[in-house]
Amino acid sequence: MGQAMRYDDIGRRLFDYTPLWLSALAAVCVLHRSHFDCFANHTLISNNDSLESKIEKQGGRCVRQDGKIVEIYLEGGMIDDDIARQLASHSTITDLTLVRCGVRDEHLDEIAKLKQLQRLNLASNLFGDQGIESLATTARKLRVLNLSHTSLTDKSGKVLASLPCLQNLSVADTVITDRFVQDISANGDLREFDISNSKVTSKALGELSRGKCKLASLEIKGCVLGAFPDLQQSHSLSELKTLDLSCSEISGGSEKSATTFRELRELRCINGSIPKQLLIGFADARKFRVIDSSSCRAVDDEVVIIWAKCNNLVSIDLSHCRLTDASLLSFKNHSNLQKIAFGHIPPRIPKAAAFPYTLKGIDVLLQCKKINEVAIVTPSAVPDWLFDLASDRPSLISLRIQDR
Repeated sequence: MGQAMRYDDIGRRLFDYTPLWLSALAAVCVLHRSHFDCFANHTLISNNDSLESKIEKQGGRCVRQDGKIVEIYLEGGMIDDDIARQLASHSTITDLTLVRCGVRDEHLDEIAKLKQLQRLNLASNLFGDQGIESLATTARKLRVLNLSHTSLTDKSGKVLASLPCLQNLSVADTVITDRFVQDISANGDLREFDISNSKVTSKALGELSRGKCKLASLEIKGCVLGAFPDLQQSHSLSELKTLDLSCSEISGGSEKSATTFRELRELRCINGSIPKQLLIGFADARKFRVIDSSSCRAVDDEVVIIWAKCNNLVSIDLSHCRLTDASLLSFKNHSNLQKIAFGHIPPRIPKAAAFPYTLKGIDVLLQCKKINEVAIVTPSAVPDWLFDLASDRPSLISLRIQDR
């Protein structure tokens, strides 16, 4: 052939020499990309295939115990009515993952028949409140449930709150509001809750603080929360160990607003817009082990100096926060620090003056007893003394070279 065929030429030739029914089938598969994997591997699924065969042909897997299927994992496949009915016939399934599989409300009617189901991941599917109601009616042993990227609304709040064993719930990337949080907070067994990228505000924290649940982990990433409420008298959030406010916007809050989180072990506020006084208030939890505040605009020397007093701190990421040597010096003789990242490239400042740290400050970090990783954000014009220091201790110091 004199020259390479264009893709549209290839398509026309394929359809010229392909039976009409197969051409139509291929067109449907192109429109539904997640369904195309079956044909890309030259495998066709027959209605006569077993459930295990249908799952495996789509790149999934089934786990058996004592000869019976107890776990199914499938991502980017296709669940149709026949597969849904076959799923319902395997009553021994306890773990089911169907991510991006086109699961609809009517399919949940079948999945709800799995009364031994304990862990269910249905992220990124097509169902809504109707399917959730069917599921919650019969699947009463559910402990872990992922409904992120689905069409559920506030209507499902009370339904899900009725699940007697529910401990871990994700409804991230949905349109739920504070009303949903108010309803779900009635579930006293809930321990881990993800409401990231939803429509909730700071009122949701107030609802949780008055509810029955005793949360250990709360994720509220990417939300416009407004003013942080006063949670000093909250018992429901007093046991919280992990809080993620990354990319969220908080317009106000005092140190006292955060004093209820005395058991907090991990704080993540990556690229968050969070008031400085609120960040200082979190330091009242002296049990901090991990802090990730990279690109958090309110983090400065004052905040870090207070955080450094948390003796249990093991890892802290301060990269892209505008700090000076004062922050590094505050970690002098820290007994547990193992990992630290810092450094930023200030805007509108000549590159020669863009690295605001000295050998003295970095040496304080290197003297920490347990330190094993120091990551430094630096401009491409790395200061000679820093380059030499990193070259001498490559297993300890890593340079993240960036330019604005």
